[in-house]
Parts: sequence; C-alpha cells; structure tokens
Amino acid sequence: MVDRHKPVQRLVIFIDDLDRCMPEDTIGVLEAIKVFFDLDGCVIVLGIDHKIISRGIPYHYKALSEHGAALPINSRDYLEKIV
Repeated sequence: MVDRHKPVQRLVIFIDDLDRCMPEDTIGVLEAIKVFFDLDGCVIVLGIDHKIISRGIPYHYKALSEHGAALPINSRDYLEKIV
C-alpha cells in the first residue's frame, strides 16, 4: 500500500547524445543502465537515434560473429527489449 503522505523520491537519469559515442561504448552504457530499470522511483531518459545505436549491436557481439556464430539477437529486438 502506498503512503500518500510520504514524499516520492525519484532518481532521474538523462543520457543525451549516446548515439555520438563509439558504437562499442554505446551498448556498454545500455548494458550498464539495465541495473537501474527495476528500481522504484528511477526514471531513465535516453536521447538517442535508434538507427545509429542499432549499428553498435554487431560491434558489441563482434567476437561471436568472428567465430561464425549468429548474433544472439537482432539490433531492433535488442533496443525494443531495453527501451
């Protein structure tokens, strides 16, 4: 039950221009912030171009593709799952 008299505390994280970082770094940041997704009162705002971010997925999983393995998830599904 929510106590309506208790002030709500929120942690708001703004990440802007993530799409301007190196592709391998962008996915690392997305992986790192997944820890905060389930925290009560935590709001994450991403300013990204999903087309550019989706190009970073193959870079992140490059080791798998070099050994002939298929990527575990396609870029669009990866972003849909996170965002």
